[in-house]
Amino acid sequence: IQSVIDYLPRHRLVDVTKQDSGEELSNMLTTSQIEAVTSKVKSRVNGPTFRHWYHDRTFRRNVREGKEYFNGPSSIPPTDRHSPSSLLQCHRKIKYRQENAPEETQDVDGILWAGSQIEEKLYLPFLRDTVATENTYVRNSMWIDSEVETNPHVLQIRGVTDPVIVDADGNPLLPTELKSTTSLEYRESPSAHHRAQLHAYLYGLSEKFGQELTDGLLVYISRETLELKSFHIEFDEEFWEETVVEWAATHTEYRVNSDLPPATPEFDWECKFCSYRERCGNGSAPYEDIE
Repeated sequence: IQSVIDYLPRHRLVDVTKQDSGEELSNMLTTSQIEAVTSKVKSRVNGPTFRHWYHDRTFRRNVREGKEYFNGPSSIPPTDRHSPSSLLQCHRKIKYRQENAPEETQDVDGILWAGSQIEEKLYLPFLRDTVATENTYVRNSMWIDSEVETNPHVLQIRGVTDPVIVDADGNPLLPTELKSTTSLEYRESPSAHHRAQLHAYLYGLSEKFGQELTDGLLVYISRETLELKSFHIEFDEEFWEETVVEWAATHTEYRVNSDLPPATPEFDWECKFCSYRERCGNGSAPYEDIE
């Protein structure tokens, strides 16, 4: 607010008394005018206004770039298709999200935007400056579309990776996954669903390029302090088959049979921040298990 006041053209803060000549300066703001300006600024700079502005900006950009389809609801994915970022999360929450159930609350303001800015403005340049060599390069992302055979379904895992270290021919060497978080104070180990996501990238890139990728890097960055903590992830066949693939196969069965999955989050905080917690019975509303 002070910056707004300081840069108001041809005006500055003054004592509202008269000059020695007894004439009031006509080109300066009075205290009441300043208060009116600051009050107007404070009333306009708020969460709802920002969300409306951001939505309108995104809507117009999609139309301008010929991507109008992004302005409507997401298409409902086939029952056998899974996104790496959804693996090992609450079955019910993911089903609600896949089938475009109306959200009861919006995502925490700025979380996704802050994460994308950290990746684009800090993480990518950091990788390029510290990891890239004459023989290695940093690619912004890579697309995966892999199949996993289970009984009775063939599962499809599709998604886009975070930055990947590649060779001069563009072959992947080390996929990375970046997660922004509030604090790293209690981050002693990676979350299971983040490990699952990186495993999906390792599996998908190995299948796509006909090579065996066994190592990935999971990076957490604090949005408040910009501290960084990284974990070396090795592909664990048992974890992949018995935990990740089993989760995906079970989730497909729920959708094929049109069943409402149980609310089984990995952590309690998943319910606390869930956009569907009221209909699930974990909020204050007298409802639960709503399809």
